[in-house]
Amino acid sequence: MKYWKIIKAAIWTVLAVLVLVFRDSVADALIYLVGWLILVYGAEKIIIHFATKKQWSGQNLFFWGAVETIIGVVMISSLADVDNSYVIACIIWAIWAMLREALEIQEAINEIVHHEPAFLTIIESVVSIIFSVLLIVSPDKEHAIHHIILLSIELISTGLIFPLERYIYAKYLKNKGKNKKAEIVEKQQSIN
Repeated sequence: MKYWKIIKAAIWTVLAVLVLVFRDSVADALIYLVGWLILVYGAEKIIIHFATKKQWSGQNLFFWGAVETIIGVVMISSLADVDNSYVIACIIWAIWAMLREALEIQEAINEIVHHEPAFLTIIESVVSIIFSVLLIVSPDKEHAIHHIILLSIELISTGLIFPLERYIYAKYLKNKGKNKKAEIVEKQQSIN
């Protein structure tokens, strides 16, 4: 799984740069790309489920991945022939983003409870939900471009910033906290 995280970070970062550079083209092709995006996210969850040999319980995301995959396939295969397909794609993308961010906030709160870093994740999720609401209220190309820029930032965050935040915490801050606890124990022992 360690290598998958490195490969995933590289893929998301390259994809983020491409999406940012070609954001107008991405906005024009939105009705096709959103379906593929949702499909890829869903397929990743299914693959990770089987690769990690997770138990069939409420703790895995297999079924969430299966639903995402189905939504992606339906969008890819049928949305291009529908009137107002751009508006529909924007609204589906925004709703999907809000549901996904809700899961990320839930995971972040769990990490905070376990004294892990999650501050940046919560900020990114709240901003994404706000932009998603704006995209639902006004599903036009201008708001889609804003959402595309946010997607680029999110891909970079997912690939680089959040793993770096966790690495720094694990490497420096967590160990620093353990050293302080050891110092307190030593002081208490020297007093006794």
